[in-house]
Amino acid sequence: MTTLQAEEIKTRVEELNKIYSPIKLTFQMVESKHPYDDDNWFVTIVYNYTENEWMTFYGLNHSYNQVMDKLNGYQFALEAVQAYQEEHGDLKFSHSDLPLG
Repeated sequence: MTTLQAEEIKTRVEELNKIYSPIKLTFQMVESKHPYDDDNWFVTIVYNYTENEWMTFYGLNHSYNQVMDKLNGYQFALEAVQAYQEEHGDLKFSHSDLPLG
């Protein structure tokens, strides 16, 4: 992945964070240290449930197309959730509906 492509992914993540706040993805890009890779970047995207709990949205990946496809799918999923909530109210999950005890 080129520097320009990694920056495009970073911009896309920032756009999604603005649209779907407070849901937030954290983005990191790392350059390959291999002597034959002049412009080979890797990106990692993480979703934080809480400050200390996280899920890897996309681990170290160098494929621009794969990462962008997953971000597009993520946006479609969030749009579907919003549309559902507008029509039916908040989502309910069976484990959260059970009484504690």
